[in-house]
Amino acid sequence: MDILDFKQFSPDNRVRALMVLGEGAQLNNYPIFEYAILSDKDRDVQMAALKRIHKFKTIADTVGLLKNRMSEKSYAHLEPYFSMALLHVGIISEAEFNAVVNGANPKDNTSNPK
Repeated sequence: MDILDFKQFSPDNRVRALMVLGEGAQLNNYPIFEYAILSDKDRDVQMAALKRIHKFKTIADTVGLLKNRMSEKSYAHLEPYFSMALLHVGIISEAEFNAVVNGANPKDNTSNPK
């Protein structure tokens, strides 16, 4: 599957595809996760990708991808999955993650809507 195929799926099917592709975490599937995190308009699709992106940590520039996402736009609507991804790849500490879960976002000073 490539990004063009992925984009043709309904949001529910894109989430399902990410679940399946995330299990294997093969490098050739990484661009689909990158697209889902950076460009997909559906929040559930973005969160499904964030929940699994850490599985690519050793084979792709997952840290760079997440740092890019942090710098480009707000991500409060993706919490706590965005911060979980940051924690799993080592960008934030457990204390910073706990702060996010408790309502603060130490990286961009926005509130975490509950």
